[in-house]
Amino acid sequence: MDQKKIFIFLLSALVLLCLFKFIDSKNIIKKPTISRHILSLTQPVTSFIGIVEKKEDNKIVVTQTAPSKIAHTFLIDKNTSFLRPPVSIPFLFTTPIPTKEKIFTIDDIIVGSTVTVSVDTDLRLLKQPVFAAKNIFLTAAINHFTGKIINFGEKSIIVKDSKGNMITAIINDQTEISRYVHTPPRPNEPLAPVKPEKLTFADLKIDMEVTVYTDQDVLTGKDFTALRVEPMIPPTAISPSN
Repeated sequence: MDQKKIFIFLLSALVLLCLFKFIDSKNIIKKPTISRHILSLTQPVTSFIGIVEKKEDNKIVVTQTAPSKIAHTFLIDKNTSFLRPPVSIPFLFTTPIPTKEKIFTIDDIIVGSTVTVSVDTDLRLLKQPVFAAKNIFLTAAINHFTGKIINFGEKSIIVKDSKGNMITAIINDQTEISRYVHTPPRPNEPLAPVKPEKLTFADLKIDMEVTVYTDQDVLTGKDFTALRVEPMIPPTAISPSN
């Protein structure tokens, strides 16, 4: 091969190399982007637990802060399933009636709450702007609050909680008002067992401390239907026997 052919061959190879570089820089040939976190994770990552930092339209931004800040944006659509542990009410007399399972939506997600999001994509490999959420696991609802009764409605009590919030608890025919009775023992007598006691709306008084249970998340509003009200009534002292 003479020098002219060698020169033409090298020039052609150089042109082809430049062409491939240009194509790659324009993303005509796309390659998966490897996340910087892949070195510390050896198994596929298809779930992400963190704090809801932002909620807008049909998207949420979930953030982890340890060991370093990581944030992902998740799309919520008709294929997204929501799961939350059922609430429980510590009734003393009422037999709970099974209720229809609630269907949760993005409206039930509270900014600042903790959620776990599962996806079909390995979160290590593809750094894309938005991931489609397959399942969103919500933390258990806080379904009770404690405070002092400061006022009454016709069928409601207004309770001031420890943070100064005024919360209205609606009392209806299904509301159980009950407590455990702790009877102080007489001198030299053993402790009597605690007993459940059913009370009425008339037994509730101003400045009485109560715990109100509902089937709703008390972080989402100020008015709730009370399923159970537990008043903290001090036990009556018993005089020593003669």
